[in-house]
Amino acid sequence: MHPVLARQLRRLSLDRDTPPDLTSWRRFLERVGRCYADADDDRYTRERLMELSSHEMSTLHQQLRDHDERRFQALLAGSSDTTLVFGAAGQVEFVSSSATRVLHLATDELQGRPMLAFVQRHVHPDDAGHLMAELQYLLDTAGREEVVEFRLRRPDGSWRDVEGLGRNLLSDQAVRGVLLTLRDMSERKQLERELTRQAFSDQLTGLPNRALLHDRTEQAIRLAGRHGLVAALLLLDLDRFKEVNDTLGHHHGDLLLQQVAERLQGSMRDSDTVARLGGDEFAVLLPKVASVQDAAGVADKLSAAIEAPFTVDGLTLDVEASIGVAAYPDHGASANELLQRADVAMYAAKAAHLSYVVYDPALDRHSPRRLGLLGQLRRALAAGELVVHYQPKAEVRSGRIIGVEALVRWQHPEYGLLGPGEFVPLAETTGLIRPLTSYVLEAALCQCRGWLDAGRDLSVAVNLSTRCLLDLALPDQIIGLLEDTAVAPERLVLEITESSIMTDPARALEILNRLHALGVQLAIDDFGTGYSSMAYLKSLPVQELKVDRSFVQHLRDNQSDAVIVRSTVDLGHNLGLRVVAEGVEDEATLGELASLGCDSVQGYYLAKPMPEAELVAWLAAQPQPVAAHD
Repeated sequence: MHPVLARQLRRLSLDRDTPPDLTSWRRFLERVGRCYADADDDRYTRERLMELSSHEMSTLHQQLRDHDERRFQALLAGSSDTTLVFGAAGQVEFVSSSATRVLHLATDELQGRPMLAFVQRHVHPDDAGHLMAELQYLLDTAGREEVVEFRLRRPDGSWRDVEGLGRNLLSDQAVRGVLLTLRDMSERKQLERELTRQAFSDQLTGLPNRALLHDRTEQAIRLAGRHGLVAALLLLDLDRFKEVNDTLGHHHGDLLLQQVAERLQGSMRDSDTVARLGGDEFAVLLPKVASVQDAAGVADKLSAAIEAPFTVDGLTLDVEASIGVAAYPDHGASANELLQRADVAMYAAKAAHLSYVVYDPALDRHSPRRLGLLGQLRRALAAGELVVHYQPKAEVRSGRIIGVEALVRWQHPEYGLLGPGEFVPLAETTGLIRPLTSYVLEAALCQCRGWLDAGRDLSVAVNLSTRCLLDLALPDQIIGLLEDTAVAPERLVLEITESSIMTDPARALEILNRLHALGVQLAIDDFGTGYSSMAYLKSLPVQELKVDRSFVQHLRDNQSDAVIVRSTVDLGHNLGLRVVAEGVEDEATLGELASLGCDSVQGYYLAKPMPEAELVAWLAAQPQPVAAHD
């Protein structure tokens, strides 16, 4: 029996060996008929599929390709990129429709045209040569990928920044060209430029900042090293700028800094760099000079440029600057070294009241010797190595010795006797200045008590640093020392500088008033070199002005110094103050000071600072007062 018939009999639960009844037989035949009908349908479908002609299949595939192409073109049109394909001959063979929107170029300006024509017409001249070289390299190198950047002309003539990724797909049968995907990067590039400007320029003046100066200095050093040149760094700090800010306000201070920046730039070559490091500090990099002496000449030129008056909101301001000069290869081999050494020279110029100073290792506060002294100073205080010398002060008219100034020295076990300039600045930076000042005050007052007991009527003057002047505990300390030594307050003279007062005028005035109330005498030291105004001077409870030695030493051969000394004497007397001249080194200067009405003097012509025992012997050896002759 046929397997299909046997299977249908089993499904109907019929025994093939037992004849079925009529109803079962009918059902059996219907079921078999349906099976054959289903089989015929399946066979027809398979045959129809097999009968599809090659034309129908081709049409179907084309419809699918058209669908994919439309989808692909829609994606390209909406993309933020533009796609170009150019063939082996350099002709543009395909341009995506987004070119009009992204690059503002019509497709017919590109399609079918040589890539060279596109570059020559639309690409920035400075970028065209490099771009053509990169595209040619892409064409010549199978499988090559290259990122290109260039500027493309906008319809208004301005330039947009474009980035492209090129791929050589000449061997790909689906492309057979170089694929170049372009993207407008103008916004990103503008942001990058702005961030770079902020990172490397000063916001107030627009000048390069410290970071950019450092980078350019390193470049200049490398260039100078290769070609045997000299590169110089000038560090410039404005004098009395704090006075402008305090008196006129920060707005005027900012306007002044902007004018200073313009003037410095106007004084330099295009190849030089003028930078602002912060506050009132500027720097000038000279990447190529003939010698250190030439750099010093530039410093002199800059100083003269700064000294010309500035006009700020209708106000005329006079400004001076202190300049430090350091040069490669003499003073350092890196940007950090040159900057540090120019800084040392600048502070030396400020301390000496000079327009500029060229770095010298002897100026370096961080030399091995100075660092060693820094570590030894605390031990020296405890070991009694610090000693006090005294310089006499004489009344001009009578020649009578009326007092002394106490000046500390360090009897160093290795270096011998050191002057205060070698260790007092170290004490000021480390906090040792307070115990050092306490030591000098105590020693001076004890000695004063000894002189009084011996019948010598002398006052004693002691210098106060900024830290000590602003110490609220200072008046109580003075009270304790005066009581311990039984010295009358008027025999103690405390010398302070204008700059130390102006560090914190309100606090300084409070402490000075307390000291004045005790009866202690107060003197302004180095008058004429600081920041104080005449109006502020009137409010200070001082009794004495000391004319700085820098004006006194050239009194007879410098008309400007003579005018300053004469004006200071007149000013002091008009304010009811005594006037003392420092640095008197010859009889002629003493006579000139007498003619100007100066009250008292001190200096090497009278006597150098000396230990107490020598001072007593010197006083005893004076047969008559050292009087000046008009």
